[in-house]
Amino acid sequence: MPEQPRSPADDVPRTTLDFVRERAGELAEVLETRAERIRRELARHYTHTPVEGFQARFCELHARHVRELRAGRIAPAHGVLGGIHDVSFELEWKEFWTDQEISNPGAIYELADDAFTRGPLICAYMVGDMRSRSPRYDPDPPCLGPQGSWQEPGPPRTPAQKVQAAARCYGLILESIDAPRPE
Repeated sequence: MPEQPRSPADDVPRTTLDFVRERAGELAEVLETRAERIRRELARHYTHTPVEGFQARFCELHARHVRELRAGRIAPAHGVLGGIHDVSFELEWKEFWTDQEISNPGAIYELADDAFTRGPLICAYMVGDMRSRSPRYDPDPPCLGPQGSWQEPGPPRTPAQKVQAAARCYGLILESIDAPRPE
């Protein structure tokens, strides 16, 4: 009898991936609620950047993300989540540099690699806390590479590493669902 081909998911502890799949419906419902809050409140967090275009891209990606989750396709859903991270990164980047052009024209900056990776949009989506650099969303190791991409510095990630990152990422969301709410 021929040997069955291995899936990248075979290298992830079954309990982690199974747990995420079992709660995919719950994840989707929570993310729907968080996305609605983002649609209502995002503009309050930005002074210099119109958020409408970013919100439209977010809404499109969010709809795809939830469809993938509900279908149990965790790794593709994680790829879409990378796009949501990218939208958040771009919004934070634009707000920062527009503010600096207005308040400190010509200034030179040295910024941390993760300077724009934890804005209100992604923090609200991931952990329900719509604060920039929320202490509740500090993934270590990171769920995604810089700017939300699949690609981290160094050698390309293997499919198994991508699945493990997805499991870590959805684990953070599940922890935020189960965690006591801050006052």
